[in-house]
Amino acid sequence: MKRKITQIGRLFAAAALFFGASSWASAQETVTATWALTEGGVQAATFSAENVLEGTMSAVSPFDFVGTENWRDAENAYLDPEVLFTQVSPSEKASAPQAAISFTLTPVEGVTFTPTKLTVNAGRFGSDSGNQLDVYVKTSAGSVKLNDAVIEPLRSQKAMYTEVALDIKDIAVKGEPVIIEFWFKCDATKKVGLNNLVITGTYTQEAPAAAPKVAYLCGATETTEGVYNALVAAGMDVIALNYDDKTLTGELEADGLAGYDLVVLAGKTGSSSALAASFDKIVGKVPVLSTKAFWYAKTSPAGTNGGNPGTAETPSLSIDRVDLYAEHDIFAGIDGNNIGVFNASDAITTGRYMQSNGQFADNTPAQTTIATVGGQDAIAEAWVDGKGFVMIPFDANDATCAADGLTEAGAKLFVNAANYLIAGKQYEVPYVGTCPKPVITTTRIDQTVKYTLSITATAESAIDGLKIYYTIDGSEPTAETGTLYDAETPVELVNDCTVKAIACADKYRNSEVAEYAFVNEAMTKLATPVIATAQNEKDVTVTITSTNESVEPTAYAIYYTIDGTEPTANSKVYTEPFAFAGGSATVKAIAIGEGYKNSDVATQQITNTGYVAREKTIYQSDFNLLPTSWGYYDPESCDEQYSGMGNVSDPNTPSGSAITFIAKGKSGSGKWHDWAFESKQCRVFLPIQNVAGVGAAYGPATEADAGATDRALAFTNESDAVETMTFTYTKQLEAPFDIIMYLGTGNTSGTLKCAVQVSDDMTEWETIENISQPVDKMIHKQVVAYNGTGKKYIRLDFAGSSKNANGLIFDFIVKGEGQDELTLLSMSPTAGTAEKPVEIAKTQTAFTATFNINVTVDEGAVAYFGEVPADGNGNYAKNCEIAAEGNKVTITRPEADKELAAGNYVLYLSGVKDGQGAALKTPVTAYYYVKAQLPTPTLAEPKQEDTYVSVVVNPLAAEYTDYDFYYTTDGSTPTTSSFPYDGTSIKFYGESATIKVIAVGEKYIASDVAETAVVNENYMAREKVVYTNDFHTPHSEWFYNVDFTYDEADTTKAVNAVVKDGAVWPEGITYTDWTEKDHFRVHVFPKSNSYVGYRQYAGWSFYGESGRRMILQDNKGLALLGSSGKASVAPDSMFVGPFDIDLQVSGAKSAAKVQIFVSDELEGDSWELIGEATAPAGESATITGSYNGTDRKYVRVETTTAEIYFNKFIVKAPGYGELKLQSVSPAGGAYDAPAVLEETADTFVLTFNNPLAAEQDADLVVFFAAPALPVHNCTYTIEGNTMTVTRPDATTPLAAGTYQFIVKGVKDVAGQVLGSQLNTFYKVEGSSSSVNAPEVEKTVVSTVIYSISGAVQSELAPGLNFVRTTYSDGTVEVEKVIKK
Repeated sequence: MKRKITQIGRLFAAAALFFGASSWASAQETVTATWALTEGGVQAATFSAENVLEGTMSAVSPFDFVGTENWRDAENAYLDPEVLFTQVSPSEKASAPQAAISFTLTPVEGVTFTPTKLTVNAGRFGSDSGNQLDVYVKTSAGSVKLNDAVIEPLRSQKAMYTEVALDIKDIAVKGEPVIIEFWFKCDATKKVGLNNLVITGTYTQEAPAAAPKVAYLCGATETTEGVYNALVAAGMDVIALNYDDKTLTGELEADGLAGYDLVVLAGKTGSSSALAASFDKIVGKVPVLSTKAFWYAKTSPAGTNGGNPGTAETPSLSIDRVDLYAEHDIFAGIDGNNIGVFNASDAITTGRYMQSNGQFADNTPAQTTIATVGGQDAIAEAWVDGKGFVMIPFDANDATCAADGLTEAGAKLFVNAANYLIAGKQYEVPYVGTCPKPVITTTRIDQTVKYTLSITATAESAIDGLKIYYTIDGSEPTAETGTLYDAETPVELVNDCTVKAIACADKYRNSEVAEYAFVNEAMTKLATPVIATAQNEKDVTVTITSTNESVEPTAYAIYYTIDGTEPTANSKVYTEPFAFAGGSATVKAIAIGEGYKNSDVATQQITNTGYVAREKTIYQSDFNLLPTSWGYYDPESCDEQYSGMGNVSDPNTPSGSAITFIAKGKSGSGKWHDWAFESKQCRVFLPIQNVAGVGAAYGPATEADAGATDRALAFTNESDAVETMTFTYTKQLEAPFDIIMYLGTGNTSGTLKCAVQVSDDMTEWETIENISQPVDKMIHKQVVAYNGTGKKYIRLDFAGSSKNANGLIFDFIVKGEGQDELTLLSMSPTAGTAEKPVEIAKTQTAFTATFNINVTVDEGAVAYFGEVPADGNGNYAKNCEIAAEGNKVTITRPEADKELAAGNYVLYLSGVKDGQGAALKTPVTAYYYVKAQLPTPTLAEPKQEDTYVSVVVNPLAAEYTDYDFYYTTDGSTPTTSSFPYDGTSIKFYGESATIKVIAVGEKYIASDVAETAVVNENYMAREKVVYTNDFHTPHSEWFYNVDFTYDEADTTKAVNAVVKDGAVWPEGITYTDWTEKDHFRVHVFPKSNSYVGYRQYAGWSFYGESGRRMILQDNKGLALLGSSGKASVAPDSMFVGPFDIDLQVSGAKSAAKVQIFVSDELEGDSWELIGEATAPAGESATITGSYNGTDRKYVRVETTTAEIYFNKFIVKAPGYGELKLQSVSPAGGAYDAPAVLEETADTFVLTFNNPLAAEQDADLVVFFAAPALPVHNCTYTIEGNTMTVTRPDATTPLAAGTYQFIVKGVKDVAGQVLGSQLNTFYKVEGSSSSVNAPEVEKTVVSTVIYSISGAVQSELAPGLNFVRTTYSDGTVEVEKVIKK
């Protein structure tokens, strides 16, 4: 086991060894704790100051974390930057605010924390539920609600989230946590969320206590013993003393031990020393830790030979009575119960090591053993006058006293013991004894059939607070599950039962469980009923009798079940013989009467030989598709157009949302697809509710309840329990029949009641079953049998169901006598016909046939897969493996380990049978085909042309027709969306590439990829920017009708915008005024746009289709939004080829395909694709395109993605931009602030934006020396855009001084010369004897930074730091530094 490390005693910081307590001051500082809440689930907090607070968070049941979601604004667009919320949802409705998320802040030891303010973003998602939030702060003093008014979190997609800011007053904590709780009102499964919780406060920090002072009596004034080292390493001020010849008196001043927090008896001092004879005088005067085994006399002679060596390999120290002492402070942080104290050593072989029997004679003072060696006493403690004495005895020798003699556990053991003694608080054991076992008796009350129960538990010594808990149902009693026994309140027993009792008390172990079998000898037991049966033509008559002499028949009743369950007083009452028309059943009966013992249960198995199986479906509805589509409006089946969204007049158009028949809180009736509804204040509707997995909300409660399909017919009753709520099927069905229903509920507490009724005329109804199932938000399969005859209507009456039961019928099936004819429902893969076969993969091996009922296969079944027989007469020979499971048959084709050749195939299946042996009437015949694969294209050798490389794709063999080639030049795998081959050649104008080609045809499998590498020796880079457009700025172009106001400190940041007086906007262009969130927007295509075509604005042509939106926003660029249709933008200018296009995009909500085209006409229909790419969701990307012709072209950028932002559009022509220096390494400085340079530095690396010419002109100057007239004095090498410069005399270290580095006249490959020279300065530092160096009296030898805990740091940390500086003259200065 792993014991937790508890905080005991005082905090001993190593820093106290350097700084006295007077150098520490308590200063009030500000601290913030931040939970970003962007990850979902539990997340870590960040703090503005270290070592001040610790933070945790959790969801509070019934709420739980359910992930994250980005906030959307009122126009359903994501925010920029995005704001991600952590969401929670309750498993049951929180009708009033209740705790949902809890955040805990705990100040570290010595810190007092005062929270002052809380800010957080709150919101709700996809629901109007969750519209109330309260915030509480809790401490041990109580709970305080922070918000006076109700906080109403706003809803995503409808508004901006709610920014909550609350003050926290009059709360300060030290040594305890402060808890912030967010309480939400929220419906079950609905979502609410938080983002960016910031808790601000102030704190003060106590100065750490001085290190405890320890006298280490070891027979020497200097020592390196392991115990000594462990105490020093723990931050204690340990002083070694030689007291071997000193006789102690118990007067600490006289003994020289005053002022010590602890005395340790250690080392090799012998038992004959003066110290050994007198050490007991200081017991009770000062805490003492002793390691001396032979200074005691519990046995005679004193001490023993000890136990085995307590090494890591052979641990011998065992915690005594683990349940009592495992959590003792001495064992904090030590693994296991057997402890190895010493490291292995050659010197350790046998002999005394960890010792035993080291206690005072006569146990005076009284001692407690807490660990043993070899089963004998070892570690013991005693407390005298509040001072502790702990002995951890071992034999002091070279191995045990070695500097590294202790194991890690051994070191912890001695340090823990020292801290425990210094803290001065004795360990309290969890318990002190065991409660006595109760005694149970019963006494008859006079001449009645009642008995009084008596339970006693008597201990030798009275135990305060002793309580007895009991059960009378045979279950095990505990303080939580049992009933508290009160002798003043008599307990009466009548029925036979098993009584169990247990005694409990604080600080005592629970007693053994007492058990008593109570048998009521005064009560008569009723006779066991007799069950008789008589077989009729189609049913069995069941008669139950019970004969009890001297008992009136009216004094008892017979209760029975027919489903095998045990009968109780809640079961059906037997009144007369009844008919059983099912196949088989187990009838159980019991006689029950007041004042009598229940009879034994009678059991009778019934088999109805005249039973006709009810397997024939005579009606079925899934309230989704069967019998007709329940989500469509069908005028012939419905007497009116019902309220609610989703109703449509076209029967072929599906509904996308719930249909309401009777509105919430209303009363009325209606009809839909042969079902009639009658409701009083219950909503009746068709929800879009899918079926989940077993045990989940809206899933089957158990595997046996599985079988429901998606969608349901439902009602909700929110105001009260159900008074009137019926569903009636308005067509008669032939009885007898079984009704199978999959009933669900939309809540998690209460009872759903359903009376299943039948009628001849829908005026008088007979209840055939009363169903009662828990409201648990799960689906339960209910089967009800009706054994009458004739045509019947069926009604479901939900009267009496609990408030908010919210019932759902997922499926309703009626089964009559007989069995459904075996029919095929589906094939997988889907079956084709001879005229229109279905394609399958060449790797297809198995086929599945699904039937309407369960099936079997035997030797007579035939499954064939292969080519269609030439004779075409359907004579198929069995060649497949067949397996049946449930209603599915799996056919595995022959040679399944081989791929199928291209061609046509047929699958034939016959001889499948149902459970009654009836065979499938029409064999299954399914037709498939496998495509032939096109061969890999062949590519001609790449050919260098004037400005490009051409690659010809050779045609495929003549037998292949109707195919096309597609290619890529970026190394990606080509698809039908890639560049189509024009039939002449692929022209590549870039520098180098891997060209990949595939062949594709509708009637073929695509070919494998062909590829070739190309290098364009005449490549000219296109780096010369000839046009650039930023969709954000300048405002004067994109927002020419608007006057902007800018921030005074940042003149590029707009803070407001107003439309100019008299501004005229182009046709169709609108705008929205400035807001803090959205800034200023120009709507080229507005929300809910229905216009299709072009609009011109600010020198650009914008194209949009119905449903597309385009918005220019000064802080976001061009937003292209909308769920369907194309959107494109094109500058009105034409560009002369060849050129490249770079389009910078961001903010795509899903992978977004963007294409770039060129054309001769701005609004024409003929556009040539020159580039395309997919922008990853949520990331910035650059989409590139290349036009390699020489004509003037318009450029258009197009996308169909739902949301993306265009940021910058750049056109680049062949050539390079202006030559510029990008970086120098090592970097230099200004003349008056030169950069420090190592004296061994010999090279400098310069990086430029363009490739440099290999041969530079004669006027190039590269100069490095002390400041002077620059002359070329360095050597250099050039590689691409990098120049590496070597200074003069590179092998000679540089002298102290200032140096100048100049580079001018550098030329790139295009002949452009660097416009401005490099002129930078360096400084080489020397010793104090350097010329002009000022004299100093002292120098800094070292500077060390410490944290408040004394830990050495590499740099200043937030909060309080201590900087200790040592000078050459030996002086030391300590400075407190607070870093904000």
